[in-house]
Amino acid sequence: MASRSRLCGEYFGLPVFAFESDSWAGLQVTEALSEYLERCSFAICVLTAEDQGYDGDRHARQNVIHEVGLFQGRYGFDRVVLLVEDGCAFTPDAPQQCILNFPHGNIDHTFYQLGEMIRRECLRDDEQVRMRI
Repeated sequence: MASRSRLCGEYFGLPVFAFESDSWAGLQVTEALSEYLERCSFAICVLTAEDQGYDGDRHARQNVIHEVGLFQGRYGFDRVVLLVEDGCAFTPDAPQQCILNFPHGNIDHTFYQLGEMIRRECLRDDEQVRMRI
């Protein structure tokens, strides 16, 4: 997670809010997500094949799938990037150009494409972008 934040924050100079590193002491998850929805205008969601279904397939965690839909509903499908680990059986609906696949344990594999997407979608003169990672 730190490397994605560094790419977006330091390299592109964008403010980054990361769920795992921000302090949410005393807040419910729903309150924290509500704040992200207000503070951000672009989201990067990482779907790793962590949970095993009854069928034996590996899936992303249900809370991450929920967050994908939440952010897509707020920002639009083209403003939510899905970084999807190989072997993850279910990927939420999204435009193909917003889905970046990576080999198990090698999320850095997505960084070039992610950087290009950030340049295209986030570095416009007419809007201020804040990212949720």
